[in-house]
Amino acid sequence: MTIEERKRTAEEWARLAKGRFSLILNVSCTNLKDACDLAAHAELVGADAISAHTPLFFTPTSIESLVECLATIAASAPNTPFYYYDINFMTATNFDNGEVFAMAIEKIPTFRGMKQSSREIAYLVKSVLRSQEGRYQVIIGNELLLCGLPMGIRIPVCLPYAGRIFTRMVEAFDRGDMKAAALEQERMQTIQSLLKKYGGGAKKALSAIVGMDLGPSRLPIKDPTPEELDNMRKDVDRLGIKEYI
Repeated sequence: MTIEERKRTAEEWARLAKGRFSLILNVSCTNLKDACDLAAHAELVGADAISAHTPLFFTPTSIESLVECLATIAASAPNTPFYYYDINFMTATNFDNGEVFAMAIEKIPTFRGMKQSSREIAYLVKSVLRSQEGRYQVIIGNELLLCGLPMGIRIPVCLPYAGRIFTRMVEAFDRGDMKAAALEQERMQTIQSLLKKYGGGAKKALSAIVGMDLGPSRLPIKDPTPEELDNMRKDVDRLGIKEYI
């Protein structure tokens, strides 16, 4: 999306969210200037928090430079809580999150926590240990919630059609039914495997199949071909996905 498209989208989400739910806006960009622009706009429209990772082409080479980048973005929205979005398999910033967390607490006044999509459990544990100081929070990606629940992580960032899966998972965990919680995680993994099978445009394709048509993808992401889409529908039926989302 262009910067202007993202601003218009943020404004619409802010309008819909008001008085109904909290809104965290991802302001990450390929350069810091645009990220700062989006951060300032997010504060202007009333976002409850912002989140960002670092630029993707020239990437930070140390924890110090990573946190400096994050601090620069956060400073553009000085009254809005800030979350670091760690997704190292996309950003190629492979650092110890415990150390990132500690330095962010020191250097970023508005720092409130981290959205961890990186898959290293050791990093996750260190993030959680840092978050135990009370005012910080760790949010987690789709595939790791069951690992995070015993550590007190209860909020996943999930696909728009997967909310019920995670609600049931948390409810099962709370009542001590690990078998049922693991079943919901397995269901999520089934969806993830399906998406990987059909490529980047499969997320939107699955949305359309289950009744939320979000339109076509943009290059370089490619939508499934008509034949692939037909096969995807058959896989959805064969796997019973519509029955549990």
